[in-house]
Amino acid sequence: MDIKLQGVRNIRDFTEYGFHGYIRSAHLHDMTESDAEILLKNYKLRMVIDLRTGVEKNEQPDHVMEGVEYLHIPLFDESRVGISHEKCTQQDMDMMLPDMPDLYRKIVTDEFSIAQIKKVMKAINDSRDGAVLWHCTEGKDRCGIISALFLLSRGIDKDTVMQDYLKTNETSGKRAEYYYDAVLKKSGSRAIAEKVKDAFLAKKEYMEPVIEILISQSRQDFGRD
Repeated sequence: MDIKLQGVRNIRDFTEYGFHGYIRSAHLHDMTESDAEILLKNYKLRMVIDLRTGVEKNEQPDHVMEGVEYLHIPLFDESRVGISHEKCTQQDMDMMLPDMPDLYRKIVTDEFSIAQIKKVMKAINDSRDGAVLWHCTEGKDRCGIISALFLLSRGIDKDTVMQDYLKTNETSGKRAEYYYDAVLKKSGSRAIAEKVKDAFLAKKEYMEPVIEILISQSRQDFGRD
């Protein structure tokens, strides 16, 4: 269910599936004090898990909330998987972006990334008096993979998981169009502009192979234990 905040995009929880106290979002750098108050008082937020790389984290540090534990667990090592497309899109519009389905596959198959995913899932599943929030930059790819895994590990069917993943487009569609226009104006290339636009969208062809990989993994590896 969407959470209405002023400075945090693409933020929602999983109450519609019966899971309370779990929140996903884009970065928290632009969070306002009123946003923080809503998360602290209404949702009793107690933990934030930052899935971004160290570079991204330093460039746009999270808004710090008193009484909240912050964990930095980057899902990939730039030297192994490559720089995040989110950072590329924001800082250099006309540079080549990674192959998105390949990036998704690497996140769930790379040895380092698998170890990081296990750390994230343990933090999510540990009992606490309050909610946990996980985020990346756009709240779409790394956040989307962890969210899919969270739902799959709790018995939600893959079609529902896919529908939840695609909800990101309800908030990212306008940003995708904005960057399409900006890159087209700068580069003059519709092909590059389309690639940038696609990088801001949640697409079935990105997530579908990942869901199959996640389902094939044992619940012991990625579930609650």
